[in-house]
Amino acid sequence: MASNTIKTTFANPDNTWWADLSFRFYRIPKALLENAHYKSLSPEAALLYGILFDRISLSAKNPQYRNKNGEVYVICTNKDICQKLNCGHEKASRLLSELEKHHLIRIDRTYKKGRANRIHVLPFIMSDFPTPSEDTSDNQNPSAPESRHNDVRKSDTNDTDNSDTDDIETIHLGDCWSKELICQEVKKWIGYEALAKEERYLSLLDLAVCVMTDALASESDHLSIGKANYTYRRVSSRLLQIDRLHMQYVLESILASGTAIRNPNAFMLSQLFYAPVNIKSMRDIELVDWIRKEIHAEGVMS
Repeated sequence: MASNTIKTTFANPDNTWWADLSFRFYRIPKALLENAHYKSLSPEAALLYGILFDRISLSAKNPQYRNKNGEVYVICTNKDICQKLNCGHEKASRLLSELEKHHLIRIDRTYKKGRANRIHVLPFIMSDFPTPSEDTSDNQNPSAPESRHNDVRKSDTNDTDNSDTDDIETIHLGDCWSKELICQEVKKWIGYEALAKEERYLSLLDLAVCVMTDALASESDHLSIGKANYTYRRVSSRLLQIDRLHMQYVLESILASGTAIRNPNAFMLSQLFYAPVNIKSMRDIELVDWIRKEIHAEGVMS
């Protein structure tokens, strides 16, 4: 009597069948699932972001999918979303609203063509405020000035957030956004309006915005930080972490050091690149706590 049992065999004798698989997949940023900024984002909305992110890389290669400012967009109907996620139109609309609420997409309301949506996929915030228990390495930033505010440590972990793998195509932000739009978004991320109220910050703040914008809009695959070269993917992932806390930390650190700076642009880029790790190391807890309290107080008063 023939058996109806299907026996599965693996090419890999160690049963690590997954190691040799080659298949299509959607990239869903870990930040959307782990970062406190996105705590209220549903898993379905995170999946939809991954689907839209997959499309933006294709749209970037086609000049047809750019607006008059050169910004890349994707065309997506609610029906497309329903088919991909096996859901109804009401839920599809809700998921798009979720992504808009979390500033992960921008829908062009002026676009009127049937039921299609013209969607601009926006960068996500990659880091949350760190905790003292987080690990850092002992490699100091050689370009930091001699100041207690600038005892910087590098921490390039082996996690997939930071790794530079050759099998993933690098997408330059400048391929999707105009330089003007990048500048506008940078100012939002770092809380420019609030920081600009402090006159002593102004010149350094404008320099930081200019440096961040130039780096994110760069077409180069590698950028120099101090004496080292890093991939665009590594540098952009760090800069996209910069928020109000990081920026004020950098400004206070530079002002406190009183060091003469020979190359302001290169120096600022180095300080911004190491800022997320600088704070994560918690080497200057007093300064970090003071900035956090100031930000919190502003939020309460507004």
